[in-house]
This record gives sequence, structure tokens and C-alpha cells, in this order.
Amino acid sequence: VKGDVLDAQGDLPAAATHYQAALRAAQEVTSMPAPLQRELQRVQDAARQAVLEVQAAQDALQAQEAAQLAAAKRGGAGASPHHLLSPRELEIFQRIALGRRYRCIAPDNRGTGRTEAGPGPYSLEQMAIDALTVLDAEGVTSAHVLGASMGGVIAQIIGVLHPHRTRSLVLACTACRHHSWRRELLAEWAEAVRVGGMAALGDGALEWLVGPRLRKRFGVWLNLLARIVLQSPPEPFIAQIEAILDAPDELAAELATLAVPVLVITGSQDSLTPVGDAEELAERIPGARLEV
Repeated sequence: VKGDVLDAQGDLPAAATHYQAALRAAQEVTSMPAPLQRELQRVQDAARQAVLEVQAAQDALQAQEAAQLAAAKRGGAGASPHHLLSPRELEIFQRIALGRRYRCIAPDNRGTGRTEAGPGPYSLEQMAIDALTVLDAEGVTSAHVLGASMGGVIAQIIGVLHPHRTRSLVLACTACRHHSWRRELLAEWAEAVRVGGMAALGDGALEWLVGPRLRKRFGVWLNLLARIVLQSPPEPFIAQIEAILDAPDELAAELATLAVPVLVITGSQDSLTPVGDAEELAERIPGARLEV
């Protein structure tokens, strides 16, 4: 039942219908062994929570679009947020789940979300310092650091260069060194956006960034997020790509110095950072755990 609810995330009424089906199933059963009763209760609770999470995500996206529309109507320089997508938008489901136990701080990198672009060029080391500056402003001396994709490299930098600020690392869909094919692909993306704006990325880039199973299950959300991407100014995207391309590979050799718990996560269908990248990370970091 929870799977049915999650599959219906683009359609809240359908999700609610699946939840109601679970309730009816419980009401129709007059007697059952205690273990099955506990399992049914667990499923009902999971379905109820899934509906709440879908509603929260839908509300957040609607608020996002309303804020963008209001800013566009106001006009003027600096009236609207920068949109490359920020952690607030991309990681809403993760923050809902993690927020039940942890205080979650999701800083926007330079040129994304509500962080000003600032003059380029950027560097990933600079973005790592930016993240630590946010922690300083929040009075946080050390944290569990989670980073995905480029953020995963930033998390590695924080862990290696600032170990006293790092309680643990979660490195998701990321890598520790360049591959020639990935360099060429990212350079092509940057050049296409430089010439044709963010719309030049098109569906071809989406196929590299999102696996087919995820596109099937979250198509509605991805379409909403794609609209935000296409409204983005190209300069921050290009600057971030150039920061990735300029990042040195020497960091990989320093991963062996990490002395905190490390979880490496990747998707089996990840094309841009394949499973081999995650396996290399886990091999280089003492005691790291790999989950595919």
C-alpha cells in the first residue's frame, strides 16, 4: 500500500485513495493473528505518513511557484531568487525524513536558490568554505555532512580539509576524480548553455541526471522542477560546471585520512556517476560503507 501511495506522488487524490483502501482493508478483517495485526498497523502508519509527505512536498512546490510569480510581477533587479535548484527544492523528501531526528541545514551554493551568484570564477573549495560559514552563522561547530553530486565533492573537501567540523559523511551519487568522458560531457553542457541558455540542456541532459525508474515514478515533480531550471540564468550553471572541471584529482589520495563514519550511496541506474565511482570512493575511505 505504501508503494502505491508513493507511486501516486504526482496525484495527491490517488495517494489518498490508496490510503483509504488500507483503512477499509483493516475494517473488513474481524480477526487475525496478532503479528498480522501489527504488520497491518505498520502499513497503515506508513501509508498515512506517505500521504502527509506528498502533501508537504506539493505545498512546498506550490509555495515556490507562487513566490516566483510574485517576484516576476514585482520586477526589478534582485527581485527573484536565483534558480539553479537549491537543496530546499531538490532534497525536500530527504529533509522531511531527516528532520524528524536531526536539525537540517541546507545551504544554497553560490548562484542557486537565495544565494547571490557573486563574481566568478567559482571553486569547490570556496563553496566548502561557504557551507562552513553558514554553520558558523548557525552556531554549529560540527555536523553530519551530506552531499550529492557536486555537493558530494564539496562534502569530501570539508571532510579532508576540515575534519574537526565533520561528524560523519554521506556521499551520494558523486565521485572523487574526473573521467575524460565526463569532462567532455560537462564541457559540452556548459558551452550549450553559454550559447543557447538553460533551455539548451533539453531532455538529453535529463537522461544523464535522472534514471528511467525515477522518471517514471516522479515524472510530475520532475516536470515542475524542469520549469524552474529553464527559468534560471545561465551564468551560475556555467560557473559551477567550470568549478567542477577545475577541481583537482589530488583530493582522492587524501580520502584515506578520513577518520569519521562514511556512507557512500549511489543508484544502480546512475549514468553520470556510475556505480564504479561509488565503489572507488568506498575503497579509498577506511571503513566506508557502500549502498547501491
